[in-house]
Amino acid sequence: AGEAADPAAARQYGSRLSFFNLYGPAEATVIATFYRVDPAELVPGQPVPIGKPCANKKIYVLDDELNLLPKGVPGELCISGAGIVDGYLNNPGLTAEKFLPDPFEPGLLLYRTGDLAQWTEDGNLLFLGRKDSQIKANGYRIELGEIEKKILDHPSVARAAVRAVKKERGAEMIGFYQRAGEIQLGGPAGEDPFANELRHFLFRRIPGYMIPGKLIEVDEWPLTPQGKIDGS
Repeated sequence: AGEAADPAAARQYGSRLSFFNLYGPAEATVIATFYRVDPAELVPGQPVPIGKPCANKKIYVLDDELNLLPKGVPGELCISGAGIVDGYLNNPGLTAEKFLPDPFEPGLLLYRTGDLAQWTEDGNLLFLGRKDSQIKANGYRIELGEIEKKILDHPSVARAAVRAVKKERGAEMIGFYQRAGEIQLGGPAGEDPFANELRHFLFRRIPGYMIPGKLIEVDEWPLTPQGKIDGS
């Protein structure tokens, strides 16, 4: 439940094991939704569904005004029901921002996850990334996580992160990557032939406006205790 499921792994293991894709933040006691993978139901190009709410949870997909959104429309995933914590210790400001009275079930607390999701036609949820990782660049709304996934599709890339730097107009994207195997940083005068190869690789897979303006190889990543890239 800590990372988005890899579709290839879901197909491989879901065909011979009881393979569950779970979703849920610590603020909702970790598991809020579940999906038992059936490889025949997975849609190419779509993430593995995170499924339906657990029996004691309520899941909403809401717009910025906390209105319910219909199937197929992305919005913020919000959780209510059993297991929602009371808030953050010694942080009343963030608690007030993230924890609200449930507008649909009086007496319950609603947690705003900051994650983007949408309902599918068959009543499952798709996790679409972080709401705060969406930026507007060159007039387009861009999900940074989608670019990171495409960079990771390159067989020689082990880790990737894309960050946005605010400019006078919009934002500039910078892609960071670590190559698999032995680290090889740059070339003469700081040139990095692999960065050019990676750029061409991306141009064949995503629109030009989604290609980061800079691609930088790094040899060390700040990591959280769980081994994820620390974006703070």
